[in-house]
Amino acid sequence: MMPSPHLRRTLTYLATIAGTQLAGFLLLPIVTRYLGPAPYGEYAVAVAIAGLAGMFATSWIRNVAFRFYYDARSAGTTRSFYVSLALLQAVVLAVVVALLVALTVALPRPPVGLATVLAASGMLFASDHLALTVAFLRAESQSVRFAASELTAAAVRLVGTWLGLMAGLESAAFLFLAAAFASAAGGSVALVALWPHLTGSPRLDAGAMRAVAWRAPGALPFSVGEWLNNLADRLILDAFAARAVVGVYAAGHVLGTQLVGGLVTAVFLMAWPDVLSAWNEGGVERARAAVRRYLQLFLWLTVGPVVALMAYADTIVQLLGGSYRDAASVIPLVALAAWARGLGNCFNRHFELHKRFWAMSAVTLVGAAVNVALNFLLVPTYLAVGAAAATLASQTLVMAIFFATRDRALVDLPWRDAAAVAALVLLAGLLAGPLAGGGLAGLAVFAGTYAVGTVGYGAWTMRRRR
Repeated sequence: MMPSPHLRRTLTYLATIAGTQLAGFLLLPIVTRYLGPAPYGEYAVAVAIAGLAGMFATSWIRNVAFRFYYDARSAGTTRSFYVSLALLQAVVLAVVVALLVALTVALPRPPVGLATVLAASGMLFASDHLALTVAFLRAESQSVRFAASELTAAAVRLVGTWLGLMAGLESAAFLFLAAAFASAAGGSVALVALWPHLTGSPRLDAGAMRAVAWRAPGALPFSVGEWLNNLADRLILDAFAARAVVGVYAAGHVLGTQLVGGLVTAVFLMAWPDVLSAWNEGGVERARAAVRRYLQLFLWLTVGPVVALMAYADTIVQLLGGSYRDAASVIPLVALAAWARGLGNCFNRHFELHKRFWAMSAVTLVGAAVNVALNFLLVPTYLAVGAAAATLASQTLVMAIFFATRDRALVDLPWRDAAAVAALVLLAGLLAGPLAGGGLAGLAVFAGTYAVGTVGYGAWTMRRRR
């Protein structure tokens, strides 16, 4: 029996995210072995500043546009919708980038140099185009073409960055330029793949631009909160510690969230179009089953990896090189924070389904305020560990709020799956300890046991459904 279209898309998305995360996993230790903690800290600060620009300019546009794309598809006007949103995104970003460049030139001692700011700006334009285009590929259920676009960008970035570093281009500006070139390559593949699936004429749709822009007051605070939760800590840490400390923290943060955050993203990419389609076709009843599948996927694909990162942080941090060994204290905290953030998103889907972006923004801003306050409280004393602890506390709070305010008619908690996952994690831990002890061997036994158990449970579930 052939697998269902939903299963094929799920497997394709999972393989794509696995490939892109592997590329990112390989790229990080390559970069940290060429760049010491101090120059990597400069790159981390520049990433935070670029994220700030993207927050005001474009991230809120994509958050709203994905939801409105389904309306445009029903009306047969997706081609004009895409063209209009791509233009809106580029124009708003150009204005924000111009302000950022002017501020960098005006400041007597800017946080990063003008060359780095310009390179980061180029990366923003290219990566935002890629993100918008692949989002609409997902909406069209074009999982294979989505995979081609994302894997192209990941491969070009990995190879290009590595070759450039080998050639002596050891600077934050080069890292941004390599990322920009990779995103442009992936975006070109995505555009060629998406265009034939769009409907209607490629005219400028001012009404669609106004409809999305009208949601800015409700959607922008969510983007602000996301930036404050995920990137503001770099700038706060930079104010109280040496740039090298920022580099160690940022590298540990990336490593700690690379796997967990990637899996969380993979589950979302797989599940959210399914939830939206179910909602549009059958309302709460159909969407309830889709949300349940979302939660089941989330539990099985993320719990084991986050436990492994927490238990084997001392082993995993060796990937970064000896200069970054202090990042081991950061990895467990940020990995668990990334998991809590992903779980919280499983509970807030009703806000986006009803286009209540302001509600999501309000909760996110509460968590962001807690995060910033805790950073200022903890960072002066505990430095990187304090920043990581603040992230964990704020993300846990946001997750708890979303859980308390969830739509109980929509969210059906899969307690049986949760118990099975917990039992599998316990079994993997019991086998890893006596058989292999700590270190790389223990990690391998734990990961292998969990992977076999997850695949076995998935196969048993599919047979039972058939």
